[in-house]
Amino acid sequence: MNLSPEAESLNNTPKRKEKLFTIIFREKIILCTLAFLSLIVGYNNTSFSSIMKTSLTEWSSDFLPNNHDMLSKLPPVLYHLGGVSGTILCFFINSFSYKQQMIVNLTFLLGAYAITYYPYFLVVACSRFIIGFTSSFLCAIIPQLLHSIGNEDTRSILMAIYPFFNLLGLTAGAALKIFDTANTFRLVLLGPITLCLMLIVVFLARKNILPTVREEKVNIRKLWILIKRSTAIKSVVSIIVLQIILRCTGIDLLMLFSGFLFESAGNYFTALIPLFIAVACAPFSGILPKFIKRKILLLTGLISIAVFSLCFFIIGPNVAIASLFIIFYHGVVGTIPDLYKNEVIPFEYKPMANILGTFVSWFLGFLITLFIAFVYTKQSNAIWIIFFTMTLIGAILVLIFMKETKRLVGARWPGKLD
Repeated sequence: MNLSPEAESLNNTPKRKEKLFTIIFREKIILCTLAFLSLIVGYNNTSFSSIMKTSLTEWSSDFLPNNHDMLSKLPPVLYHLGGVSGTILCFFINSFSYKQQMIVNLTFLLGAYAITYYPYFLVVACSRFIIGFTSSFLCAIIPQLLHSIGNEDTRSILMAIYPFFNLLGLTAGAALKIFDTANTFRLVLLGPITLCLMLIVVFLARKNILPTVREEKVNIRKLWILIKRSTAIKSVVSIIVLQIILRCTGIDLLMLFSGFLFESAGNYFTALIPLFIAVACAPFSGILPKFIKRKILLLTGLISIAVFSLCFFIIGPNVAIASLFIIFYHGVVGTIPDLYKNEVIPFEYKPMANILGTFVSWFLGFLITLFIAFVYTKQSNAIWIIFFTMTLIGAILVLIFMKETKRLVGARWPGKLD
C-alpha cells in the first residue's frame, strides 16, 4: 500500500492503526476537495459564455447597443486580468491558511451568484474579474497541496487530479453552451454555486481540512535574489518556459474558441462526447508522463497539427475531433508542468515557484484574450493558422529548454535567502 511520508512515519508508533486511518481518511478528503475546486475553476473558465447572449439581448439591450459584439469579448479579458491581479497579490502572502481559503471560496461564490441573480453586463464584467481573481489563488495552491500527499510512486497520479478535473470543468462549460436559452442559462451556472456551497459546508464541518501552505516570506528583493542565483536560475527559467510552452501549443486559443467549435454540435449526445473522452483519458494523465515526459509534449504537438489540419480542411470544425485533441493533450500532458516544477525546485521554495508559474500562465492567457478581443476576426482557416504557428513554437521551445527530469524531489539549495 502506498502511503504518504507522514503515514509511513507511524509504522512503529503506538496507536498506529488509529492514527494511520485518520491520516489516510484526511488525505482522501483533501483529494476530493481539491478535485471539486479544480472542477469549479475549469467550469467557470468557459461557462460564462452561456450567459453572454442572454445578458446582452435580454438584460442589457440598452447598454451600448451598437457595441454588443465587442462587449461580448470583454469578460474573458477581465477574467484573466483578475487572475493576473490575484497572482501578483500572492507574492505578498506568507501562507494560505484555512481562513484565507474559506474567504477565497466565499468570494468566488459571491461572484458566481451575482452573475446568476442579475446578469446585467456590468455585473457580469465585475463578477468575471472577481472569479478570475479567486481562481488564480486556487491555481497557485492546489498543485502544492497535491504534491504534499502520497509518495514517489503515487505522486504523479495524484498530481494528475488538478489538470484532469480542471479539463473536465472546461469541457463541461463549453459543451453545455448549446443548451443555453433565456430560460435555462441559470441552470448552466448553478453547477459551480452548488459545488462551492458543498465545499463550504465541508469546511465548516471539518475545520482545517486543507493544510496551511507556507512559504518563506516573498518580496521583490528575495525574488530577485532567487532569480540571480546561479544554482536557481535554470529552475526559474524552466518554470517560465514551461508555462509559455503550454500557452504556445494553442490550448487556450482553442478553449477560447470553444463556443465556435461546440456550436457545430447538433444533439445532446454529440455535446457530451468530450466528457466521455475525458473520463477515458483520465488514467493516462498520471501514468504516461512518469515514463515519457518531454517526448510526449513533442508527440502530441505533431499529432495535434495533423488532427487539426484534417479537422478544418477536410471534415470541418467538428466538435468531436476538436474535443478529442483538447482532452488527449490535457489528459496526458497536463500533469507534466507541475511534476517538473516540483522536481527541480527545492522544497522550501515550491510555493513561490507555483505562484511564479501561475502568474506567467495567467498573464499569457490575458495577452491571448486581448488578441482575440481586439485583433482576431473570424475567418475560415484563421484558427488553424494561429494554432499551427503556436504549436511549432511550442515544439521548438520544448527541444531547446525543457530537459528530462531526474526525480530530484525534495532537494534543497545550500543556504537561505537572507
